[in-house]
Amino acid sequence: MVQKGSEFEQICKKILELNHFTIQEFNGPADIGFDFILSTEDPRRKIAVEVKFYRSDFISPKILETAVVSFINSVKKHKIYEAILIISSKLPYELRGWIESEFNLSIFDRSDLFSLAASNTNILSRLKEIIESDYPEVLKGEEEIINKIKNKQNTLTGDIQLKHENYCKELKLIKPGIAFKKYELLIEKILKYLFSESLNGWHRQNRTDDGINIQDLICRVTPGKYLWDFLAQELGSRYILFEFKNYTEEITQAQIFTTERYLLEKAKRTVGFIITRKGITKHGIVATKGAIRENGKLLIVLNDNDICEMVKLRNNGFDPSDYLFEKIDNFFLSLSR
Repeated sequence: MVQKGSEFEQICKKILELNHFTIQEFNGPADIGFDFILSTEDPRRKIAVEVKFYRSDFISPKILETAVVSFINSVKKHKIYEAILIISSKLPYELRGWIESEFNLSIFDRSDLFSLAASNTNILSRLKEIIESDYPEVLKGEEEIINKIKNKQNTLTGDIQLKHENYCKELKLIKPGIAFKKYELLIEKILKYLFSESLNGWHRQNRTDDGINIQDLICRVTPGKYLWDFLAQELGSRYILFEFKNYTEEITQAQIFTTERYLLEKAKRTVGFIITRKGITKHGIVATKGAIRENGKLLIVLNDNDICEMVKLRNNGFDPSDYLFEKIDNFFLSLSR
């Protein structure tokens, strides 16, 4: 995800330079809340630019709003009052209008970038390769997009205090090996914070029809999200299983074999995430690879670090589903015959 984000930022810089903007790196702390500055003919005028890479064609409005508010608050701290947010996704007309009018910043989406890169086939091809998307059917005129920026010299609006969920701190306060119910309830709350617009129909502690096996949490995939569409269409999993293991040690192949039994192709449930404190043993990893290779069942293990990283991403306006996609992609790439 970091590599893709960096590649997308670099191609965005090339597209802006192609259209006669001057890139100026900000001299200050590494983590300033935006990526670089555009210089203009007016030396007093500076425009802060933040670049966000998302895998989905359309990003959640809640995540986008979080990204915008976080960006604006960072920009104002550095006494810069104009801003452009560049995203790799498509932006619906109504959402663009609301964001731009509410906060008075400009947004470049995927179609804008294709239009601005249209005059250079190498840059255009590289953009398509990074975004993994075809060209839009209708390209906008680049002059229209550029003039919109050059003629817009309005001050950023919106002074919203962004609430960052501190779930990671709560998680660390729960000791492994005890307080299992408290752990389960917190993880459920975190999952809904991370994926409420991608998954729905959350059902807790479902007992299977044999009356014996209990599955911690099951939910349905909401169509239209990159990762979850992949799991539903390519792996046939319209339902996703989450298992919680508040163990003091890494889980082993025994827990993999147990959870694998809950996954059923005919029930459209072939994907499960096991959330644990410490991760998984080497033998457990071998068992997960056997499950997908022999039975077509995907089991991904997440630990405290994974959970905290996804919360951090969500708090900063990124899509935590992209983090999961990277883990799943790496898992499949590492499979041998």
